[in-house]
Amino acid sequence: TVPPILGAAACITEAPAVLDGALKVGPDAVQQATRAFEANGIAVVDKMLKDETLERLRAFVLGSTIFTRAYAQGYLGAFLGDGFGSAGVVQQVASELREKFPDLLGDTALRQAWAYVYPRDGHPRGIDVHSDDADVSVNIWITPDPANLDPTTGGLRIWNREPPADWAFGKANRDLDAIGAILEEASYVSIPYHFNRAILLNGHRFHQTDSLRFKGGLEHHRINLTFLFAKRSAATACRV
Repeated sequence: TVPPILGAAACITEAPAVLDGALKVGPDAVQQATRAFEANGIAVVDKMLKDETLERLRAFVLGSTIFTRAYAQGYLGAFLGDGFGSAGVVQQVASELREKFPDLLGDTALRQAWAYVYPRDGHPRGIDVHSDDADVSVNIWITPDPANLDPTTGGLRIWNREPPADWAFGKANRDLDAIGAILEEASYVSIPYHFNRAILLNGHRFHQTDSLRFKGGLEHHRINLTFLFAKRSAATACRV
């Protein structure tokens, strides 16, 4: 009898590590991003990944049946334990981020990583406002720019506010009424979508997917990769 495979990654496209490194970012960009993050908790880095890295990541994400999580707003998710972590290039990117940004990530461990894809007919804002359980969240966008029908949007909104210290993780992610009350007097910045753009942010700060208007077809859907890094401690571990 063949066992059921519902909810499992039944097909994985091979995506090994890239020879001579996966990241393209240079030392000057690293220094600028580090200073920006230390000053404001946000840094934007364009051209983070090499072309070959992007090709392998897109082939892996688009060709593998790893999106086993469907959300009410219409987007799909794949976490490390769902098969996203099986790609050598994914592990390589996470490792090299820590190596390239030692002042920001050198004393952290990877807590979790995922890919999200946003179908054209999904929720127009993607993921609602929330806070990550991470000291540094790294978001990388891997859908080419021509797929984005409105270049001024499709990116990320980041508020200048974190959850109160006594809030549980679930409250900071799902209680939209309580979050909205906190953010009434808060300000935010909107970072437009751009292919191969990476956003490094203080993951505890509230953030939200901006409004979306992408072309139809899986290859045109907005796809973001997220890596959560937390300072090393006995409690640091990957969470699904």
